Amino acid sequence: MRAADFSNASGPIELDQTNGGSAPGDGNLITVGGHVYTRGIGTSAPSSIRYYLGGSCSSLTTDVGVSTGDAASFTVYADDAVAASATVAAGDAPQTLTADLTGVNWLRLAATSAGTADADWAAPILTCGSGGPVQPVERTLFSFEGGTDGFTIANAGGGGSVETTGAFHTDGDSGLLVHTPVNGNWFGRALDAPLDLSGTSMLKFDMRVETAGSVGEIAVQVGDAFTWCQGGQWTWSNPGGSKTITRSFGDISCPAGVTLDPSDIRAVWVYLNTGGDVSIDNVRAE
Repeated sequence: MRAADFSNASGPIELDQTNGGSAPGDGNLITVGGHVYTRGIGTSAPSSIRYYLGGSCSSLTTDVGVSTGDAASFTVYADDAVAASATVAAGDAPQTLTADLTGVNWLRLAATSAGTADADWAAPILTCGSGGPVQPVERTLFSFEGGTDGFTIANAGGGGSVETTGAFHTDGDSGLLVHTPVNGNWFGRALDAPLDLSGTSMLKFDMRVETAGSVGEIAVQVGDAFTWCQGGQWTWSNPGGSKTITRSFGDISCPAGVTLDPSDIRAVWVYLNTGGDVSIDNVRAE
């Protein structure tokens, strides 16, 4: 749902990442009390976001917390009445707010702080109409819960290795720690059987750069010839930064004469580089 209007102390309000700084898209994955979220709204307190509901919604449930900065107070307003509130300090575990929005026309999410705070609304779910909330449908391809899921390197002479880690995970309790070569390599695997991703429109994975910065990219191989098709955006993340790398199938280019058929995926790869360590998790289709 689009906001009717908003205000923010620094830069734009961000979707699915923290506020970061004054530039759009400069935040990290929302992380509150060690819990990493792939969905949410990142703000810089004081902030206010208004949505027009027109009496069509019944409830909002959201986690709230501070990713960096001072303590922040979060308030959910149903029209002009306080429907839920909490105060959370940096490092505290997220708190869950539930607000009754029955018959409410205007929903407002407000965050305030005595200092400066990146105040996050994490994993918000707004329930409207009779069918319940509509949420994106994700299909996890690799979660690294049972090990490395067979991930290896595409270019045998290019270097790099992988191992499991519990230090970074956005799905389950484990992720994959990738030791990258300076010149980079593709990490992933060929599949035992063709993967049918019909009905999905994009591929994603979550990454956190542990040491040197790194780009993130996605590629697939398709068809009996295992033809290589890859994105070309090479999204950069600074040391200590975290992002969700997203490529729609329209972003992924194949050689002339080859069409990317989502129903016939033969291999999935992610690219990382610069010689530092990068943690990844939840390689998925949506």
